[in-house]
Amino acid sequence: MTLKARVSDLSYAQNIYDVYNQTKKDYDWTKLLESASSNKNDEITGFVDELEQKIPSEAKLVNMSVTTDGVSMTIKTGSKDIEADVIAQLRTFESIMVSNVSTITEEVDETGASKVQFTVDCTYVKADDSAASESGMAWAVSQLIPQKMRHHRHRRIVIHHQIQTVQISRGC
Repeated sequence: MTLKARVSDLSYAQNIYDVYNQTKKDYDWTKLLESASSNKNDEITGFVDELEQKIPSEAKLVNMSVTTDGVSMTIKTGSKDIEADVIAQLRTFESIMVSNVSTITEEVDETGASKVQFTVDCTYVKADDSAASESGMAWAVSQLIPQKMRHHRHRRIVIHHQIQTVQISRGC
């Protein structure tokens, strides 16, 4: 096979490359718009749901301050054991990460009952969606490549999860 014939035979790859680049540009633009329109306080609902489910009933939320990056809470419990349980439970949350526990005070009333109050600062954690983004990009590219280009002359196109990789190989 001559070089010109080989180049002509593989010319469909340029179309695949162009479709991929345009799709990637559109995808990147969409992700940029999504990040510009979202607010970290969107995560507060998941946090409150977890708070209701996991915090012991003996713990009382005295104060909650919400920022765009996280939550600061003052919590009152009946003992240091309950305080330790609350902190341990907060560390299991999927929506936040405990960044600081401070201002721990213990008061004993006239009956001898202990009251422990502490402040805990938490930062929102958003699930890492880089793998989902990459597989989403691979799926988007595969959907945009016309069927005849995907199986042109018994060639197989494999689009890997890494969005930078498009592999073209011979055979079915």
